[in-house]
Order: sequence, then structure tokens, then C-alpha cells
Amino acid sequence: MSIMSNGKASKLVFEEGNGLAGRDNVNCVLQLEELTPPQDIDLTELPPGPAENDVQGDDVTDWAPIRQSAFNKQIDRVDKVIKGALKSQWKLIKWVIFGVLIGLYAAYVIYAVVLDFQRALALFIFSLLALAYALYRLVKHVFGARLVSAVVGCKQQKCGLFLKERRLIINCFMYILFTGILITMCALSGVIDSVISEPERLKSLFGLFCMLLFGFVFSRQPGMINWRTVFWGLWLQMFLGILILRTQPGYDVFNWLGGHIETFLSYTNAGAEFVFGPAPLSNHEILLIVLPVIIFTSCVFALLYYWGVMQALIMALAILMHFTMGISGAESFATASNIFVGMTVAPLAIKPYLNDMTESEMHAVIVGGFATIAGSVLAIFISFDISASHLLAASFMSAPAALVTSKMFYPESKKPKTASISNIKTAKAVENNALEAMYVGAIDGLKICAYIIGNLVAIISVLAFVNSALMWLGSLVNIEDLSFQLICRYVLYPIPWLLGVDGPDCLIVAELIGVKLFLNEIVAYGQLSTYVKEGVVSTRSEVIATYALCGFANLGSIGVMMGGLIPLVPHRKSEVSRLCVRALLASCVALFMTACIAGLMYDENKVFQPISPGGGGNLNATATTAAV
Repeated sequence: MSIMSNGKASKLVFEEGNGLAGRDNVNCVLQLEELTPPQDIDLTELPPGPAENDVQGDDVTDWAPIRQSAFNKQIDRVDKVIKGALKSQWKLIKWVIFGVLIGLYAAYVIYAVVLDFQRALALFIFSLLALAYALYRLVKHVFGARLVSAVVGCKQQKCGLFLKERRLIINCFMYILFTGILITMCALSGVIDSVISEPERLKSLFGLFCMLLFGFVFSRQPGMINWRTVFWGLWLQMFLGILILRTQPGYDVFNWLGGHIETFLSYTNAGAEFVFGPAPLSNHEILLIVLPVIIFTSCVFALLYYWGVMQALIMALAILMHFTMGISGAESFATASNIFVGMTVAPLAIKPYLNDMTESEMHAVIVGGFATIAGSVLAIFISFDISASHLLAASFMSAPAALVTSKMFYPESKKPKTASISNIKTAKAVENNALEAMYVGAIDGLKICAYIIGNLVAIISVLAFVNSALMWLGSLVNIEDLSFQLICRYVLYPIPWLLGVDGPDCLIVAELIGVKLFLNEIVAYGQLSTYVKEGVVSTRSEVIATYALCGFANLGSIGVMMGGLIPLVPHRKSEVSRLCVRALLASCVALFMTACIAGLMYDENKVFQPISPGGGGNLNATATTAAV
């Protein structure tokens, strides 16, 4: 090899010699030679060089092994024996370790319950839920396929033939039976007495009838409406309304659950204070308090999804709605998913079935997304001091309402390919471990925060401009203080009246509904929180507004839904865009139905004594920050 330098070349001559450890060594000798002036070289005549990834000579990874001592060889043999024994008996060892841990945990729970049951109530309920989930997984793993085949076989053989021949009689009997059960529950819980003593509650009942009539009148095919879906959807809504708003056990459960959710979300302050400092976070409430809640909640939801808890909850609700309301497996699973993961993630759970879904099923998926709130976003409203128990109740009650209005506005005219729930497979987490799941969840939460920040900045800015323009236009004709909110108050006034809102508060609730529909629900709940703190709305109106606003039904959500759904089924983009407008209207009606039932059931004079959400011990939300 030659290197040019000042008209001379430094020529490297390689000489083979003896090396160390018996290997060849190369001696390099530098020689200087006179060179003639360089001439043109035809590069095409040069032989091709080795490929970049070709290995010349010996493989570079062929290192010489290190010689082991006799002692190290003995250690290696013992290590192989131990690993072989552990591998052959690993299943037994794993079960023994698992059994010991379960035994220790059970002993701890029993001891805590014996010492003070009230203090250990949260631990006891959590343990029961964990046990129920473990039993569910065990039964599904051992007997799942047998149970499905048994049910399918029964439906296809004598049992199915018997039910088919007597379907009309059985349906009439079931309708009469469950209608009687609902009336009995209304009588025992005092709903009928409240309606008699306060006839203005009939406004909510009349409003519910108007919502159903609206869905029937604007139905695409009124003659194809499945009234079984309508009946069972209303029944489930009424049942949940009575259970939560009219019974002590139901109130206790949701109040206890809501209290613990609020306590759990308060631990977000530890991370927020560590990142943003100990200064009063309320100075920048949205950025420093509300948005960290989303990141924390998204992280927890991702962890629950990794463990399979979310899939089990979603499947349980999907099975309930499938067998009662008679809807397909795909749309019931998507509607149940919307309660927990939101309208952009829920379609991913049924991605394999989207291509084969009918237009009615696709419409139901979109309505379910608009009429419910994702669990991570629900945390924002709780941070606004909105009642967690009412928000939870609204989320669950709006799911069957969404299916009712969806199947009224766009009835099923074809037999779905996913009619059976047994064909729906729950998606498994793709993360390798719990830590990765938490990381992915936190990143997803951060993306949601960025979306919310961008939307809030844009929406509030546009609203300020619109109000300024309206105020200027109004001043030209001597109309003072004309604004978007003022227009909504009068244009949408009939809606809160039908929901059962107190007369003096109808204008305020109409304003909130307009803000929610044309802007978004975050701004609407923020204004509701302000009105509640100022004491300008009654408790009853606050509760009804909470149920009416608890959904993604707004104009901006159309773009979000199309952006999340069309990439999954690009060949159906025109169909999706056409269904979104009708679905938005249907979802608004679903939310108003839920609010009507809340207006009928809620009685501020019937106040239950809430149980303490306690049992958490001395947990300090800032302990982590202090420790760090």
C-alpha cells in the first residue's frame, strides 16, 4: 500500500513473522520510494473489492477461548446440574412459591379484617375482586371452550328448537315480568311517591318519551327497529338509576368507589409537585393539576390492560348487553370498551371485524364513542370537583342508551357476521412486561395532554373572538352583552326543561349544553364547576347537567372519530363520514335520555348517609415527593 507525500510514497511492506501464543504475527516496515508522476487510471479495470459486510480471513468473532481452571470447571458442572433440576421441576416450584405468597396474603387480609373491618374494607373488597378475577381466568382456561360448545349445541339442538317455537310467548312473558320488577323497584324505592308529591318530575318522564319519539321520527327505517333492544336498554338504564340514586347499597357502592378514585387520583400531586415544584399548583390548574391526572390515569389503565383486567371487565359488560339487548358481539364489545378506553382506542379492539360490519353496526360503534367518556378523561372532570359517583353512574348508564338510540336512528336490516359474542376475541397486550406497559401508557397520556392543550387554546381563543364579534354586532343594534353563551341559553332552552332542570337554572344548563355541543365537554364542565362554586345552580340542576354533559358528543369529536376510524377501514371512509353526523345526533339524544332518568330518580331530600371511603390507612399523597 502506498501513501503520497511530497512527491514520494511511503510504502508499507508487510512481512510475516512469528507472533505471540503460537499465532502468526505481521511486521510492518515503512519504506520510502521515488514515484513517477501519477497517471490516469481506468477505474473500470480495477478488480472488485470485497463487499462491506464480507469477512476477510478468520471470522472476527472467533475469539480464543479462555482456559478454565479446575475449580471453575467444577462450579460450571454444579451450575448445570442445579439449572437442569430447576428446569425440570420449575412448574412445581412456581406453584409452591405462588401458594406460599397467596397463603401469606390471605393471612394478612384475615388479620387486618379481624382487627378492624371498617379500616380494612377497601383491602377486603379488593381481595374479593382479585379472587373473582382469578376464578374467572381459571374457569375460562379450563372450561371456556366446553361452555361455548355446550351453549352453541343447546341453541342448535332441542333447546334452541323449543325456544324458537315459543319465542313470542317467552318474549311477552319476559317483558311483563321485568316490567313488573321495574315498577316494584320504583314503588319500593319511593320513586312513585316522589312523582306524586312533586308532579314537576313528570317533566323528566315526558322528556324521556320525547327523546324516544325523536329517535323514531328521524329513524332511517322505522319499520326495522328492534324493540327488544329499546326495551332492555331502557330497563338497564332505569335499573341503574334506581340502584344508584334510590337505594342505600347502590349509593354506598358508587360513593365508596368514587371516593377511592378521588383519593387515588390525588396521588398525582406527588409527581406534579416533584416536576413543577412545591409552589401552589392551583396557580396553573389545567397545566399542573388536571393534565398530570391524565398521564397518571393512562399509565394505570395501560397496566390494567397488560394484566388482562380491562379485557375481563369489557367482556363482562359486552356479554350482558349482547344477551339482553340482542345486539351483535362486535358492537356490544365496542360499546363496553368505550366506557374504559375511549372512542379512538375502542375500534382497535374490534379491528379484525370492522371490514365485515354492517352500516348499522358501524353506526353503533360511532354512537357509543360519542355518548360515553373514556376513563382517563373522566379523571379531568373529577379534578373539577364534579361528583365522581355521578360521573361513574353516567358513564355506565349512557352505554345502553347509546345502543338504544343507535338502533332507533339506524336499525339493523342485515344479519351481522359477528352476531355471536363467542366469535369476539379479546386483544392481548403487546408489551413485554409491566414496566413497559406503564411507560407506553404514560406516553399515550402525554399525547392526550398535547391534544387537550392544543384544543383548549384554539377553542377558548376562537370563543373569545366570536364573543367579541357578537358583542360588536349587538352594539350596532343596541343589544348589549350579546355572546355565544347567551344565544345558546335561549335557543336550547327547551332541552333542559325537558330534562327536568329547575326553572331558574334552565338558561344556565342550556348554555352548558351549547358549549359542550359546539366546543367541548371539558370547557362545559369547567363552567359548571364555576357555577356550582358560586352557588348559582341548585343541586338537582347540577346532577342533571352532570349526566347530560358526560359524553364526547361535540362537533370536534367528528374529526377525532374519523381520524381514528378511517385508517382502520380506508375503503369505507365515505360511509364513516356519512354516518358521523347522524351518530352525533343520536349520541346527544342518548345523553339526554340518561339525564331524564337522573331527573326522574334524583331526590335531593332523600340523602343517604355515605359510608367512609376510608380503610386506606395513613396514606399521604406527598409522601413520594418528600422521600425523593
